[in-house]
Amino acid sequence: MINFKQTAWIVGVLALLIAVTYSDCPIGYFGVDCSQPCHCFNQELCDHDTGKCNGWKCAEGYDGLPFCQELCPMLQFGLDCSYKCHCPLDDDCNKVNGSCPGGECHRAYFGEGCQKKLPRLLTAPQAEFFSCNNLTVTWKEFDASKDDGDGPVSHYLVSIKANTTDIVSAWTPIYTVYSRKRIGLSYTVIISRGLIPNVAYYVRVDTVSIDTNKEPLKKYMNGRELRDPVLNQCTFPCLVGTPCTIDTYCFEQADSSVLCSPCHEDCDLSLGCDGPLSENCRGCKPGFSKTPGFFPCLRASTCPVGTYGTECQNQCFCYNNDLCEQGKCTGGQCERGRTGLPMCLEFCPEQTFDLDCSLMCHCKDNEECNKVEGSCPSFQCHDDWDGLGCQRRLPKFSEPPKLLSSTCNNVTLGWSSFRENVDIGVGPIAQYNVMFKETDSDRWYNPLNFSNLEDTHYLAIINSGLTPDSMYQFRIDIMASEIDKLFVRRFVHGELTQEIFNNCSGYDFKTAAFGESISQKIQSRFLILLLLLLICILLLYIILENCKSKKHPPADVNVNFAEDAPDSKEPELPEELMIDNTEDLQTTEAEGENELEDEALPTFKRFSIFS
Repeated sequence: MINFKQTAWIVGVLALLIAVTYSDCPIGYFGVDCSQPCHCFNQELCDHDTGKCNGWKCAEGYDGLPFCQELCPMLQFGLDCSYKCHCPLDDDCNKVNGSCPGGECHRAYFGEGCQKKLPRLLTAPQAEFFSCNNLTVTWKEFDASKDDGDGPVSHYLVSIKANTTDIVSAWTPIYTVYSRKRIGLSYTVIISRGLIPNVAYYVRVDTVSIDTNKEPLKKYMNGRELRDPVLNQCTFPCLVGTPCTIDTYCFEQADSSVLCSPCHEDCDLSLGCDGPLSENCRGCKPGFSKTPGFFPCLRASTCPVGTYGTECQNQCFCYNNDLCEQGKCTGGQCERGRTGLPMCLEFCPEQTFDLDCSLMCHCKDNEECNKVEGSCPSFQCHDDWDGLGCQRRLPKFSEPPKLLSSTCNNVTLGWSSFRENVDIGVGPIAQYNVMFKETDSDRWYNPLNFSNLEDTHYLAIINSGLTPDSMYQFRIDIMASEIDKLFVRRFVHGELTQEIFNNCSGYDFKTAAFGESISQKIQSRFLILLLLLLICILLLYIILENCKSKKHPPADVNVNFAEDAPDSKEPELPEELMIDNTEDLQTTEAEGENELEDEALPTFKRFSIFS
């Protein structure tokens, strides 16, 4: 016989099974078997069927409210995809923290997520020689409101570069000054070493930033250089009475004595010179010429422009066909596609081209482009680029269209017009194409086009071509307008929507791309109904068993019904086993008006099915 305690225990176990079966997913998961991760901000709860974020904010690196199942668009990361990637060669970064694939930031950025911009002085320093080999340089403290970058500055590097064709020169840090971090403060240094007499110098002040994770940080930004070089004047025209002749120059030595030195061989000796270099010539000898100012005498070569050397067999690589002296570009700039001053013998580095190698290649399959114009060997730009030199970033939506409604064979999508400050690429726009496909198919369909581009919001209703009870994805493609006939008319694919179920059967199917089509809720409800049915069957069985117990008491209980045996006598018991029932009867009468009295029953222990 099943008693009350056993019944309660069985019902409790079944209730626990129901609770476990229909319990919510752990925090951070949803979907069938709770196998799909949520991407909600601060690990907030999401809908355990669809993944919809209750707080309407995505986790770092994710986009596409309210489900937040899409990564941030290219070159964006962080919370609300509000940060820009700063990786070399325009590589995409980690969508959560902004780190770059190779671990290196763009040369102008550093720090966590490459979000700290290196400080750079935008004002050139003041520089002058107050005597031979004594250069004074003055500049002001870095000010983030006037200069470029974030700061703070750790220290400054005063760098110089000689302006002469007789010396292969490069920028050389020559003096270090640690920053006092006081905006408005002026610094003045005197440089008296590393200088060549009678040579003019360009001067700039570079800035070195601070990185608390690396000591010291050896990344710095070049400052704005002087427009015109300053001359380290160490020789002077020979005065009357000195022993020097017109074809020499006078050099004052440390003991104040005067030394006569010959002028450069390219000088017109009848005019004399002011120093030892070709730049010091007051005029050039026949067959040579010079630009007025501190410039050298150059041979009036009979070689065609852009060549030099014996029989003009060597080619110059100077910008705009500037003069080259023995291959050195006097204008200080290489031709397009070249680098490596002063000879400019090197091509631009990989994936760069044009003047100063300042532009990036954008060829299909990462092909190397033409170093001058950026054209691609296959004549195909990367899918997101087009135009001359593949330098036009085609317009593309940064997020998929919004699903406004979905019923059987009827899907409504909405989106806003292309905005350059929000989306990717540049306009103007020629047309929008609505595209859809079945999830398991590669074939796309184009049911609608939009050429009226004056609206700011668009609505598309797709009510044909859909197969009942199938999963679909949608996107909006953009075609840009032609610019000077340099643009090939083609569409750029938009971002995909989540999977949308074309529900025509009435079942509660999922409407998001989470790998399963039948909702977890349907499965859970089915199991609940099954367990409830089992509970009902069990309770019915318990009730029937108890009814049987009332009609047929157990054999070990002594029950004697008076109406069934009126003449029967109570069994006689020994005196030591006799029980006085008087108190029991009195207690029973006192305890309850609700207690049923039955005169037909003699005094015996009462039987209960719940005993």
